Amino acid sequence: SRGLGDVQKRQGKGKLQKMFEKFRNIRMHQLKVQKELDVMEKVDRSSKEFRDLLRTKFIETARKYYGVPYAKKFHKPGSELRKSKLFLDCCGLIRQIVYDLRKDFGFVLQRYNQAYQHDMLPVKLKFEEMKPGDLIFYSGTYLDKRCIRQKHDLVHVEIYIGCLLYTSPSPRDATLSRMPSSA
Repeated sequence: SRGLGDVQKRQGKGKLQKMFEKFRNIRMHQLKVQKELDVMEKVDRSSKEFRDLLRTKFIETARKYYGVPYAKKFHKPGSELRKSKLFLDCCGLIRQIVYDLRKDFGFVLQRYNQAYQHDMLPVKLKFEEMKPGDLIFYSGTYLDKRCIRQKHDLVHVEIYIGCLLYTSPSPRDATLSRMPSSA
């Protein structure tokens, strides 16, 4: 007869197999995306026309995510927002838009926070130089000592669209929205 150790080994092995299968599926998807990008026609991404079109597409794609909740844990069980299939925080929104437009950009962003995105785009602009589609990064200091300090003290990222597109700094009941025109 089999002992408890055998049962635990089988259960552990099953869990490991599921974890490996999840990892394998993610990796296969990453390879598929990279293959799409590799075989893609070489596009001159440096032309003003291309950059202007990409800015427009970036903002249009962002608008598709109006109403998407910030995080599941901030919504009451049974509420409509908690039932959402997609949740996006500020850097998750940027990453999702770039993923949606990966053929236009020619790359995808990895699953890191706004400090990673800032390091990928190290151009500093004055407010009057900004164009719709530019990213605005916010630095700050967490007052809650349990919060982990972020690289460059960056705590938030937004998309400039002439007014601000934002996820609320306080994620409670937050959804993606735009700054009221009176602000």
